Amino acid sequence: MERKLSEQLRRVIYVSEKVGLSEQDVTDIINASARNNPTKNITGCLLEGKTSFLQILEGPSDAIQILYKIISEDNRHTNVKSLCNEP
Repeated sequence: MERKLSEQLRRVIYVSEKVGLSEQDVTDIINASARNNPTKNITGCLLEGKTSFLQILEGPSDAIQILYKIISEDNRHTNVKSLCNEP
């Protein structure tokens, strides 16, 4: 049975603290995202505040869940809090 498109796609919105990150660290995150996300059909938006990130990720459910787990375990992001995780 084929899944509905809305069940195949997922949106995750999260916030995290960026403690002690340099501008080069942030540039590295952006460059890695630009390189890796399109091959997985992931799109999104990263907003950088003085001490935090807010990111929206959208794409295939499995790929989004894997990416969110990686981000949650990345030491460049602390106190990761999910605001939205839905099909």
